[in-house]
Amino acid sequence: MADKAVYQYNLVHAAKDGRLRRQLRRRFLATCDRHNLMLPEAVGEDGYIFCPRCEDVLLSGVNLQIRVRYESKDGVRKRTLCYRCLGCKHEMTKDVLVQEKEAGKSVEKSNGKERARKRKKNNLSELLKNKQPKQAKTLDLMDFMKM
Repeated sequence: MADKAVYQYNLVHAAKDGRLRRQLRRRFLATCDRHNLMLPEAVGEDGYIFCPRCEDVLLSGVNLQIRVRYESKDGVRKRTLCYRCLGCKHEMTKDVLVQEKEAGKSVEKSNGKERARKRKKNNLSELLKNKQPKQAKTLDLMDFMKM
């Protein structure tokens, strides 16, 4: 069943005549509905592979113009993706773009003094100097006599 739908989908793209293309598109969608085939969002009724007005197959650069529209309201800049069918001049918009940039982590740059201080602290002789002698957990004889 899926093979028939794929074949019809390819026929829609291959047809040159607009009326034939519209008829093939309707048959393609009817076949998908009849066999309960799930279509991707871009191919379905609300998708933008077919123009909803003239039912033409939309191909970017051939009969479809895609652009980003910037609108500024109250200091907030909104971006929308605009599709325009060049055959019938029908314009469709989709609000799929990320509106705000996520704040990244601020990376602190270390200056020369801090790097030199870290090198000095990590030096082997400095580590040996700062090493604390281990204290025994048992009592010495002197500590025992003091009790």
